[in-house]
Amino acid sequence: MQLLLLLFLARPLFHGEVYLYSDLRDFYLPLRHFYAECLASGRSFLWFPYQYNGFYLHGEGQLGLFHPLNLASYAWLPFSVAFNLEGLRAYAMMLVGCFWLARRWQLPPDASVLAAVLCAFSGFQLRHLMHLNALGILSHLPFSLLAIDTALRSPRRGRVAFAVAGLSLLTASQLNLGYPQYVWFCLIAEALYAVWLVGARRAGRRASLLLGAKLVGVALAGIALVPQWQSLWLSERAVPEPDLAFSYALPVERLGELVSPWLVVDDEDADGFAEYSVYDGALPLVLLAWLWLRRREMRALRRPIAVLFAVALVSLLLSLGRSGLLYRLQTLLPVVGLFRAPARYLVLVHLALGCLAAVAFADLARVARSGFALPWRALGVLAVPLALGLLAT
Repeated sequence: MQLLLLLFLARPLFHGEVYLYSDLRDFYLPLRHFYAECLASGRSFLWFPYQYNGFYLHGEGQLGLFHPLNLASYAWLPFSVAFNLEGLRAYAMMLVGCFWLARRWQLPPDASVLAAVLCAFSGFQLRHLMHLNALGILSHLPFSLLAIDTALRSPRRGRVAFAVAGLSLLTASQLNLGYPQYVWFCLIAEALYAVWLVGARRAGRRASLLLGAKLVGVALAGIALVPQWQSLWLSERAVPEPDLAFSYALPVERLGELVSPWLVVDDEDADGFAEYSVYDGALPLVLLAWLWLRRREMRALRRPIAVLFAVALVSLLLSLGRSGLLYRLQTLLPVVGLFRAPARYLVLVHLALGCLAAVAFADLARVARSGFALPWRALGVLAVPLALGLLAT
């Protein structure tokens, strides 16, 4: 199933074509083509002379010019193949990482597959196909969570050392891809997961290893961070307009798209179409209804379910910008307070909902195998999300 979805997404690869949508056409494609030509001819790719009378491409921070995978693929592969694979590898990594992480949480194989599919092909992930480096950074997250899990829970010192080293390399890889806003989102998820495990396992002594690993990763990514830092303070972002941080906040009326993607249609705003990626399919809503229905029988999982719900709710409030109030607090923080587009917090909403849906599916499958007959009340509750979606269309 996962392979079929990847093959469907990879159709342009088999025809020597590439996706051309919004930023893919206007930003990534021309700059990536310049990058590939420079690698082929041995010229420097640090300065791009064809826009704005030339600008420092390495300091722009959204291309990952010195990331080893980018250097290798654009130097050795045909351009169309390298360009397609840059996006496809992010989806493939997210699929593998989420499946592996779900199995680490002892979910059965079928529920683990569902978790991987819902997270890798969520509404956010698919609508942000045009942001190659953002997807690349997010694809590291399940592996970082696995490294944190192993470092805090494994009784074997060798595995702990391997996990700590892996976390450093994953952090360096993320930072070398650019787009620090998505590194921030991953850092939030990693910190919450580490705090939860430390509290549950009383593994506070090992928490310092994680902090050290992250700092080593930052040091390894210095080749990308230093030029980005220099360019930031020479740009208008250093002293932004007051409303810049709140641009592309999720409009409150778009919350209706949780039920149906057709409640709000705005074809004129292509960027908004990508940023306001609320809809995540009918299946997660039905499975969330099942969780509510089975809340008493699933007391053993009450804490992780509550944490995931809290992450989804807080992230949704952050995505609303001023309307959600919480985003105002982020604007007071150094550096991350300069980020715009609060709606991008929807990525954490979708990841949390994907995990919750997988937990619900595992319980539903177990109940079905036991031969338990669902009462009419249960069928009515599960029908509500589907009925709302049909009515909205």
